[in-house]
Amino acid sequence: MALVLWNAAPALAAPQNPDRLQAAMIYNIAKFVRWPPSPDAVELRLCLHGAAPVARQLQAVVGRSVSGRALAVAQPDRPGAGCELLVYGEQAQFSAPAPAGALTVGMSADFLESGGMIALSVVRNKLVFDVHLTRLRAAGFDLSAEVLALARSVHR
Repeated sequence: MALVLWNAAPALAAPQNPDRLQAAMIYNIAKFVRWPPSPDAVELRLCLHGAAPVARQLQAVVGRSVSGRALAVAQPDRPGAGCELLVYGEQAQFSAPAPAGALTVGMSADFLESGGMIALSVVRNKLVFDVHLTRLRAAGFDLSAEVLALARSVHR
């Protein structure tokens, strides 16, 4: 598992297209999340707030399988409307708690401090991520140990 995520690592160091790199990281993280059972669902709905450039890049993975479900990307007017993966751009306002059944990923420096679960950031031209494992697990999600080992930090 980690190999697939890690294969993107050389590209993650390249500063040329941060939106594409963030989109790739979001998709790869989604693939390695252990999602709560949802026997009737055929789609996994990823919703973006304040992340239009990343949304455009994520169109390349729409329909691909994530835990046996087709990935769908939306930009609803309000956060949480039927979304299982909520992605907040740098300028988007996030206020905890996350809607029930939603995993939160943010691109602002204070996303974990605001109550988020996974924060993406660029440090010295590299895309890194931090995980708040306690919140993630309390919401019914989990990440593999291999992915957690790739995180810059894991808050417990």
